[in-house]
Amino acid sequence: MGKFFGLILLLGFSKLLATDYALVVGIDNHGLVGAKNDAKDMVSILKSRGVKKRNIKTLYNKKATKTNIINTFQNIVNNATAKDRVYFFFSGHGTSYYDPSLKAYPNVKKLLKHTGALVPYGAYPYEYNKLIVASEHLAPLFRTLDTHQVETIIMFDACFSGGAYKGGLHQANNHSHYFTITTKVKDYPYKNIVYISGATRSDYSAESSSENRGYFSLDLSNCFRQYSSLDGIRTCMLSSKLPSIVLPKTGDKRLFAKKGIIVEAKKVERMGEGLFELTTNNDSLYLHTQDKETKEFTRNYTPKTPLDLYLKNDEAGYLVFFMLNAKGKLQMVFPTNTRTPFISANSDKYRLTLSVKNSSNPKDFGEEHFIAFLVNKPTAQLLQEIRIKLDGGVIKENDILKKIITIIKENQKGGTQFSVISHKN
Repeated sequence: MGKFFGLILLLGFSKLLATDYALVVGIDNHGLVGAKNDAKDMVSILKSRGVKKRNIKTLYNKKATKTNIINTFQNIVNNATAKDRVYFFFSGHGTSYYDPSLKAYPNVKKLLKHTGALVPYGAYPYEYNKLIVASEHLAPLFRTLDTHQVETIIMFDACFSGGAYKGGLHQANNHSHYFTITTKVKDYPYKNIVYISGATRSDYSAESSSENRGYFSLDLSNCFRQYSSLDGIRTCMLSSKLPSIVLPKTGDKRLFAKKGIIVEAKKVERMGEGLFELTTNNDSLYLHTQDKETKEFTRNYTPKTPLDLYLKNDEAGYLVFFMLNAKGKLQMVFPTNTRTPFISANSDKYRLTLSVKNSSNPKDFGEEHFIAFLVNKPTAQLLQEIRIKLDGGVIKENDILKKIITIIKENQKGGTQFSVISHKN
């Protein structure tokens, strides 16, 4: 009797212990080469954060079918309780109502009007019957986890994934944090789910050809290796040079059972890093783009729908403008050899028209970054003297870059940055 009673106590005690579950999906198809690498790195991070290997389900490439992904996640949802944590990571293709490739497929656009979708292995964005649609397949499972008070972390590195957490009842208009000034954001529908995405509902995501990784996944991996709280992750993701969505936007909670820095974060170096570090995105000075057809604030463009890049500023000053293109070349756009443009206060005017030109990238993706500063006239003239000596405005030497950074740091009125993705559709 004593042994039997002890066994009952042991079984009862085991149910009180929290369990971490994870589904990690990486799909390298239709031109992607880094999705599986993203997924494998996430597995490594989750293990180091205390998630047991036996509780991490992985689906790579051919195994990541619609049926396998939904059924595997459904099993996790069925087993998870209020004491547990659930992680769902997906790196691959995504789609939404705002995907330009769906213009010829009105039925798919109608299906995705208020939601988003993941593209499993063997599917194309226009094959609606093969898509994992948020409102039909994901949102019911997310709501179950939320209702059962299961702490859940959803991470999607996919194009147009900003709406892939939503069902038809949730019409929240959540853009990247660079657009919080110009976008009204409704209440996030979940209390126990953290949603982290590398693209808005109308934007592409992209890969680093040098790293064979997704840009967003690289940032997320670095942040996860350093922080275990939502506040830490949110701050870390917003400090990266690429826009990202982290919801909810307020509140804090532990995302991992195991705290502390696990390994040293890998820093992805970039030409002009010091210039980016000088900028502070705020209400008084910022860059943005708007799609002329959809009127959506977006950071992606195609040859058919070029975008105008706008600068909004409250204070007057002389414009200093830099562009870091997809090939890693840093160029001083303004001042030019002959012009130091003056910007009046309280303006919101376009500065550049963006369009794809002879992309050499085999995937036809290009990540481009823009940096703007307002300075006084003497500072603009100093920078113009440097610009005249540059070949086409391209900055090739670190000594020149350091001189530019020093001049701007001592004299800027304000700085801002913005990133876009060009894509040949």
